[in-house]
Amino acid sequence: MRRPQLRPLLLLLWLPGCHTWQRHDVAQLRLAPAPTISGSHPVRLTHAGGSQIVLNRAEVVGDSVVGEVERRPRRAAMAVADVHRLEERHVSVPRTALLVVAVAVGVFASFVSIALATW
Repeated sequence: MRRPQLRPLLLLLWLPGCHTWQRHDVAQLRLAPAPTISGSHPVRLTHAGGSQIVLNRAEVVGDSVVGEVERRPRRAAMAVADVHRLEERHVSVPRTALLVVAVAVGVFASFVSIALATW
C-alpha cells in the first residue's frame, strides 16, 4: 500500500512564509489628510479591545478605514480613532528567496535519495 505524500502538504504550509505584515504608524493615519495605505494589499486592523479584521481594498474615508471582508465582498469599516494597530500585508523577498532555496534543496535531496535507492 502506498503512503500519501506529505511534501506537497508541507509546501502549502510554507507558502504564508512568503508574506509579512508591515506595521503602519496609527498616529500618522489619524493626522494625515492623505491616505497612508495603498489599498492594493490586505490590511489588518486591530481594535483597541483586541479584536482584528482584515480588509481588502482598504482606504481611509473621512474618519474611518473602509474596505471589503471575506471572499464574497461585504463592506466593513472601523473608525480611525478605534484603530490600535494597522498592518499591511506585503511579499517578503528574503522569506520568498529562502523558501525557493529550501524547496530546491528538498527536490535535489529527493532525486539523490531516489537515485541511491535504485542504484
